[in-house]
Amino acid sequence: MKKKLLTLLLSLALVVTMMPMMALTSYATDPACKIGTTYYNTIQDAIDNAGPGETTIELTSDVTITQELVVYADKNILLNLAGKVITANGCRAIRNLGVLKIQDPGSNGKICAGSADFGAILKVESGSATLQNGTLAGGNATANGGGVCVDSGATFTLENGTITGCAADGDGGGVFVATGGTFTIKGGLISQNNAVNGAGVYANTGSKLSLNSARIKENVATGDGGGLYLGSSLTSITGGDELNAIEENKATNGGGIYYNNSYDDFTLTNWYLNSNVASNYGGGIYTTGNALLILGKGSAVANNQALSGGGVFAPTGRPVVGCVITNNTCDGKYESNAFGFGGGAGIAGAQVVNCIVIGNAITNGANWSSSSNFGGAGLLGCPFVTNTVVAGNVSANNGGGAHNSTLVGCVISNNAAQCYGAGVCRSAVTDSKLVFNRTCSLKD
Repeated sequence: MKKKLLTLLLSLALVVTMMPMMALTSYATDPACKIGTTYYNTIQDAIDNAGPGETTIELTSDVTITQELVVYADKNILLNLAGKVITANGCRAIRNLGVLKIQDPGSNGKICAGSADFGAILKVESGSATLQNGTLAGGNATANGGGVCVDSGATFTLENGTITGCAADGDGGGVFVATGGTFTIKGGLISQNNAVNGAGVYANTGSKLSLNSARIKENVATGDGGGLYLGSSLTSITGGDELNAIEENKATNGGGIYYNNSYDDFTLTNWYLNSNVASNYGGGIYTTGNALLILGKGSAVANNQALSGGGVFAPTGRPVVGCVITNNTCDGKYESNAFGFGGGAGIAGAQVVNCIVIGNAITNGANWSSSSNFGGAGLLGCPFVTNTVVAGNVSANNGGGAHNSTLVGCVISNNAAQCYGAGVCRSAVTDSKLVFNRTCSLKD
């Protein structure tokens, strides 16, 4: 009897000592996340245990990972950050092969500090991924995509989320979209990212972009395209009814947008390119090739700065249609380029149709002794300009309104130049009105 009682007591003691360990397996003191009422110590465990259909994984604490999270092709994951932070230490944060939605209802959740070759925080290798309200921050890529890399055949959507403070040694500081990839913005901010080209977004040849209510600002490229770099030949760009703002970005060429495309027409509806800076050409936009650039309803290029083409620089005579180009500036002391000696604070080199070019200025100009030298505060080297208002532009050199350009059916008024041609200089003018232009000191 005593032996049986002792055996029973020992068995009960063993069960009691095992209970905390059993609880720890499923319900750690500080679990990483949960699916419904089931808690998991790691996010990857939760992903691996996700069933068919969309599975919501909610973070329950801040998490540091040292190995990338993988969403496999058969998974459909809604990752609710719930105001918490995932920090990737020495690795990419997430590689997606299935369906992933990163969500943060309170907008305080973050995924940050990832590092990898492509897509330091998020690599959308296949399938689709969406960032909704949360933030991706501080990723560093040794190749492309400091924040996000979207591979061929994959789709990434930014929906009122933020991608900020990321860097790439190559292209696409915020987002890199590979050939065949698709990137859609439905509201959201891409800011303060750095790269060689396309510091905000780099869209490679054959990729697709859809932007509606996007804000791309304060990104810095050492090469081309501070805000956006748009690749050649097949890049598809569509917009929506709400304003897209490209602001305060910097690059060598194309402070706001660098468009490297020879074939496809480029239409911007409800786009505002404001206060971007190019240390060389195209403060607002730099375009190549011969396709059509249409800045349609609600679009404006304003307050941008460059050494030449403060607003728009189009060295191959690309048409610019239906836009407002205002308050852009360029420096009056610059070496020779394709159009003479720089200039074109508003537009340089493009064909211009149905535009308003107003209030642009060439600053810091030298008093050139020949009218063949630098000028064109409004327009420079534009081979054909029609049905356009050129007004209130001021040149520290020549051609307040236009220089070395051909204008047909235009209004050229209230422009000023310090040297030659207050209205136009070395330009052909037909069926146009020139009124109230004046040659003066910039102090007047």
